[in-house]
Amino acid sequence: MTPGGGGADGETFGERIRRLRVQSGLTQRALAEPGYTAAYVSSVEAGRREPSGEAMAYFAERLGVAVGELRTGEAPGDDLLLDFELVEALAVGDAPALGRLAAGEHPRAARARIALGHLALPARPDDALALFEAAERLLAASPPHHRAEAVVGRAAALRHRGDARYAASVLVAVRDELVRTGYPAPGVLVGVHAQLSVCQSELGDDEAAAGSAAAALALCGPVEAAALHLAVARSLHSAGHLTEAAYALESARLAYSHMGLGVELGWCHRALARGRRRDGDLDGAAAALERARALLPAAAGDLAVDLAEVRYAQGRTEAALSLLDGLAGDPVRLARAERVRGLAHLRAGDPETARRHLAAAVDGHRRSGPRYALAQVAGDLADLLVSEGRADEALELLRSTVSLVDGVT
Repeated sequence: MTPGGGGADGETFGERIRRLRVQSGLTQRALAEPGYTAAYVSSVEAGRREPSGEAMAYFAERLGVAVGELRTGEAPGDDLLLDFELVEALAVGDAPALGRLAAGEHPRAARARIALGHLALPARPDDALALFEAAERLLAASPPHHRAEAVVGRAAALRHRGDARYAASVLVAVRDELVRTGYPAPGVLVGVHAQLSVCQSELGDDEAAAGSAAAALALCGPVEAAALHLAVARSLHSAGHLTEAAYALESARLAYSHMGLGVELGWCHRALARGRRRDGDLDGAAAALERARALLPAAAGDLAVDLAEVRYAQGRTEAALSLLDGLAGDPVRLARAERVRGLAHLRAGDPETARRHLAAAVDGHRRSGPRYALAQVAGDLADLLVSEGRADEALELLRSTVSLVDGVT
């Protein structure tokens, strides 16, 4: 808002300064002197002049109000009460309240639109994208770490619409901007790294996904702290410490916002587990997978197989097999489970049962799934066949597998 424009109360800046001057019992000369002239105040009140920042601060002090209140017509306490409404609506996902707060041009409206966008995902990605883009426009003149939240939301909507590659490029750009411009706000970077890790996982770049996941998890504090931040903000506000209350309230808002990242953080833990397993840290991989299972109930089957593979590699064969009890659904998941069962029975000295499970895994991966997984399990079965003196069968198996793998472009 420019001084000559309307504020939150519908007044122009000139009208507001005149009203406050009259309420204070000051003449134009009394307000102006010794720093300015009565003619200058008259021209400001008439809308012919726009005061500088220095003049704005001078008049605010003389009138006994905050600069922000003089500029916009919003008293600091009233403004903070609306921020409380925003955080409390975030805490419970109150869409109607967020909708009311999303009206207008205040940065608070942008944050409410960001929250509504996350509520719209993943069922309505187009609606979510429109909300995030609207928030971005409202925050166009704001510092990068304020705009970044809207950009992260836009990337999430793009990913849900099937464009993970473009979403990743958007996130890399905002991540680099935050660092380059000196605004690497930890609370914002959590969302950037978490969303980026999910995109990289979907694109098959497990190494990059693990790196982004580690960065997100290193920055993400426990969301339970959100309630404490909110309680502190209320105490500070009641005591009249408005600036400190605003900081605490912003911490609460970010913590509640991170609650909406549960799915993304679950994928971060899974990506981190893959990286740790690749580096030989099986205990770390298992711990990350356990956290992923708590956050991603919809991916319980795939995560059970992930963890079974790690448990088998740790030598915990029975634990690996128990994770696979009652597994159903996706053919690739079932084929991976059959491989673990086969290797477990082979370790237990039951080659006949092992052969049956490994053959089922080969058949499953032939029908669907990544070719590298087919090559891996075919190698396991071929080794078993050779150990049983069935080299011709092993050779034929490998030939047929190679033809399938080589035939994929």
